[in-house]
Amino acid sequence: MMENGTQSITDKQRGLVRLGWATLAVSVLATAAGAAYGLWLGEGVELVLVAMLSFPVVGALVVSREPANTVGWILLGVGLAWALPVLPGA
Repeated sequence: MMENGTQSITDKQRGLVRLGWATLAVSVLATAAGAAYGLWLGEGVELVLVAMLSFPVVGALVVSREPANTVGWILLGVGLAWALPVLPGA
């Protein structure tokens, strides 16, 4: 539907957008926790930890504009799959 030149968003799409942003938040928090744990152990932070955050960031941006876009969800999934093993004790 078009109203005043803007596209209205359904409740389902709004929920998918929120899920995308929540997935990004979990990825960032998991990576930050893993990096902090690495610093606490004196191992330092690898550049790949920061670089792998680009996947969920781009995925969240894509999903926020097009909630049905499969590529955005794949990017979010890859980012989450890389971030969770970084958690301490995982």
